[in-house]
Amino acid sequence: MMARFDDAAAELLQEFSDLLAISGGDTFRVRAYERARAVAECPAEIADLDESGLDAIRGVRGHLAHKGAELRDTGSVAEPDKLRAMVPAGLRALPAVRRAAYAEGAHQNSS
Repeated sequence: MMARFDDAAAELLQEFSDLLAISGGDTFRVRAYERARAVAECPAEIADLDESGLDAIRGVRGHLAHKGAELRDTGSVAEPDKLRAMVPAGLRALPAVRRAAYAEGAHQNSS
């Protein structure tokens, strides 16, 4: 089964947030990309939205809407591609490992 575009976009935004954090990026931008994961909960398929429609999603504004449109139109976004090349793969995986460990701990504590 093919992943929804919205889910793929949310994953890309999370990865971009992680890459920015690892590379010492601006904390405001890191948080903005984390909040932009709201695209995964968007009732409309974001692939069907134009840039102004993307801009209307809570957490997605301005340059984030532009990046969403870039992803929709080209299948990738240049800026995260550049950061991926600068950050070693093992280091890129650490935030996902942290999130998974946190989720597992939260799950065990609720049992």
